Amino acid sequence: MAELVAINRSLSDLVKTLQDEVAGLWASNQRLLRTNSASSSQERTSRIDVQRSAKYSGSRDPRAIGNFLFQVDYYLDLQNVVEEDLRIKTAAMLLEGDVVAWWRRKMLDIENGDYMIRTFDDFRKQLKGYFMSVDAERHAYQLVANLKQTGALRDYIRAYQKVMLDVPMMPEKDKLHWFIIGLQFWAQADVERSNPETLE
Repeated sequence: MAELVAINRSLSDLVKTLQDEVAGLWASNQRLLRTNSASSSQERTSRIDVQRSAKYSGSRDPRAIGNFLFQVDYYLDLQNVVEEDLRIKTAAMLLEGDVVAWWRRKMLDIENGDYMIRTFDDFRKQLKGYFMSVDAERHAYQLVANLKQTGALRDYIRAYQKVMLDVPMMPEKDKLHWFIIGLQFWAQADVERSNPETLE
């Protein structure tokens, strides 16, 4: 009989130990679930719901082409699209009108082995090469050279900044030079007296 009492006590102790372990595991599981839920909600809030870039329909305006390619590149980066093939296909889905016909022709050339577009940069160069005027940059420089202040200084500054959007690679020294040349004489004198090194 004493033996049964000892076994019963051992079983009771074992049951109590198992219950404590189960309670500990349950608490640990609850902590993991809360942690997982919190990190999952952080992932959801850190993701950005990005609207697709506007479509490109073949405008030969250098700014329209540049803006389209910039927005597509930015969209692809925000969506973490890194595979070149997928970047090209996504960009192609944003083409419309005559540009789709141009892309279909390029696709045929690629299938025939006449041409290769392997990277998004290749795609960008081909699109610009076909739709952007060869002398677009020269035309933009000509606009800069012909820009003159005829009214309020702030209007000239706005017009100059707008034209400069089309010549982003112009050296800072040249930007300043053309800005000063376009000013009225009184404004030129004021600017030259301050001896600026940049437009800022």
